[in-house]
Amino acid sequence: MSVHVEPRNVPLGGDYWQGGYDHAEPIPSSREPVWGFADLHAHPMSHLGFGGRLIWGQPDGPIDQVLGWCTPAHGPGGTGLFVTGSNPLGAALTAFIEGGIGHLVGGYPEFDGWPRFTTMIHQRMHIDWIRRAYDGGLRLMVAHAVNNELLAAASGGQNYDDRTAVETQIRGMKDMVSRHTDFMEIAYSPSDARRIIGQANKLAVVLGVEVDSLGNWERETDASDEQVREYLHHLYQIGVRHIFPIHLANNAFGGIALYNDLFNGLNWALRGEFLSPRSADVDYRLGSLVLGDIRIPDYSHVPGGHVNMLGLTARGNAAVQEMMQLGMVIDTDHMSWDAVDDTLELAEANDYPLVAGHTAFRDTAPHRDEYQRRPDQIDRMNRLGGMVAVGLHQGEIRTYGNRVPSDAPGSTKSWAQAYLYAIEHMGRERVGIGTDINGLEGKAAPRFGLNACYDIHKQDGESEQRRQSRSGYVYAQTNGVRYSQPIKDYRAYRFEGVLYDDVYNMEERDIWEAIALFSSGADPNSAESPPVTVRDPWRSGKIKNIAKGFRATSRNQLENPFLGGNTFNEQLAAYLVHQGQYPSASDSAEVKRIHPVIKRIWERWQTMQGSNTPLIRNYAGRRDFDINLDGVAHYGLLPDFLQDLKNVGLTNEDLAPLFRSAEDYIQLWEKCERLSEREPDSWSELGLRKIARERLGINGGFSVVRDVFGVPQIAGVQSLRARLRQLV
Repeated sequence: MSVHVEPRNVPLGGDYWQGGYDHAEPIPSSREPVWGFADLHAHPMSHLGFGGRLIWGQPDGPIDQVLGWCTPAHGPGGTGLFVTGSNPLGAALTAFIEGGIGHLVGGYPEFDGWPRFTTMIHQRMHIDWIRRAYDGGLRLMVAHAVNNELLAAASGGQNYDDRTAVETQIRGMKDMVSRHTDFMEIAYSPSDARRIIGQANKLAVVLGVEVDSLGNWERETDASDEQVREYLHHLYQIGVRHIFPIHLANNAFGGIALYNDLFNGLNWALRGEFLSPRSADVDYRLGSLVLGDIRIPDYSHVPGGHVNMLGLTARGNAAVQEMMQLGMVIDTDHMSWDAVDDTLELAEANDYPLVAGHTAFRDTAPHRDEYQRRPDQIDRMNRLGGMVAVGLHQGEIRTYGNRVPSDAPGSTKSWAQAYLYAIEHMGRERVGIGTDINGLEGKAAPRFGLNACYDIHKQDGESEQRRQSRSGYVYAQTNGVRYSQPIKDYRAYRFEGVLYDDVYNMEERDIWEAIALFSSGADPNSAESPPVTVRDPWRSGKIKNIAKGFRATSRNQLENPFLGGNTFNEQLAAYLVHQGQYPSASDSAEVKRIHPVIKRIWERWQTMQGSNTPLIRNYAGRRDFDINLDGVAHYGLLPDFLQDLKNVGLTNEDLAPLFRSAEDYIQLWEKCERLSEREPDSWSELGLRKIARERLGINGGFSVVRDVFGVPQIAGVQSLRARLRQLV
């Protein structure tokens, strides 16, 4: 019996959410399906990780108090210098992570420095923004504790070990949720989540962990199976239900995915050894890394692309099985391919579903690496009833199908390719989103303005043909998100970006600002301009003149100074563009020259006003936020991101799996819990065979292993486990 699940009220407007979804399975009254999308990967408490110093700004509290200027942590101009308790390494680290030497530091009320879609070290999950995401359809969020001990030490913060960081962030998340029970609640079971979302119409928060050294265990010999079991039970007792066995450095449980040379340095810093690759059909190769006098291995003897030769360790095997016995949701992202395959073997032996919570896909990637899921891995996860969540930042990506052109690298159009691939391979179900917000990762870029098609500029060694194609990409963008209120922030910072002096010259950049000034309704005569040390008064005057021309309703309102200059010409050209007119034969050469320039940028601005039902705009301090110009600057712009998915070509039918992803996560979790209730003997056969093979050199099935050790035929896995523990 098929049931159509209708959307709940979405007060932000828009039309991206209006389709609902069909639920085809029999539905007991106790399991009425819920509506809403799930974010399987967010970090609301990351300001408490990394030593408590790297990420500026708190997620809870009055926004004017907790999101102030970042100078106390990041130094004047974001240089990292002159910060109490900091050091030169911390200053260099701040600059490196944020993408250059210094950054704009303006927090509340200016917000001219951050949040922005490229920021790494500023808070983007304030409670107001989480609430806006909820108002736009978010109904389940997995909130992961996250940490990196090297960054904690280098940033001059408290040198939190991973255990301490996890405890601190779990407490912080519980405390924040307890203060906002009007719209959110922590779910400790799938039945909790179903009640929170379905009956209470709130946001269900699931607690998760993503750290490099789970349990503080760096190597397999650092812990026994019993210690691992005890710690996992402790995590379960404090509420953790979603877990990463492996993150960014090899640990006691197995190997990491290779896709960034920095992880080689991290592995050396945390583990005292470099990564060991094997050949594979990928494009990524471990490269050189400058670490002072440290000798980097020569990987030239490993041909082809590189993946990690380390899979799951025997300790990791035992840990994964214990997670299954607890009914935890196990996330395979960041695992090496061999570790993923090992985990899939265990899952298949126990019919246990797995998750890839913020993933990318080999088939859609122009540059292949180990982080991306292979199609066979996705298919195996699908057969288990597992779930994938498409990472929010997909970068440059291949076109998948013919639904949405992939001509805006890093934007909604890139995400749409990966999403369409995912829903096809997952049978149009069990596909969510993994934002990784606050996780030291850039986010989806805008399709318009000076940062349109952002990710194309980051490719090294690009050809001249590629450079020329960039302008074609930028001008191909249409049907932006329409808002019900105008922008109010016209300031210069909003129109600085990677396209300056490439696709757009200075004059065109200034026209963007002039149109924003006009659209804001501000009086150009009193409008704020950068100081003369930053921009000369003639440029500022030109911007204001163009805005005045847009405001004029007749030629009589245009200024014609006695001393001449281009004031009148600039105003007239803008006036003609706004009125849909062209220069006459008697108009000056300057009017005829600048008119088509203004018209071209004006038309770019108009294409941002799409055909959607208008969306209520988000404001904070002096800022407004606009997905068209700003990309996903903070968590509260997820609804705007989803609206843009609709605008670029995804249909209600395409988006239906996303709006059943909260239900799908709950169903996956329910299956995990059901399987966790089985007898322990049904869990460990495959794992013990693996231990016997790898540690003792014994090959064969369960009965062979049992016979070798003289364990009676009637004895079960527990007896064999006890015998093996005596020997390994």
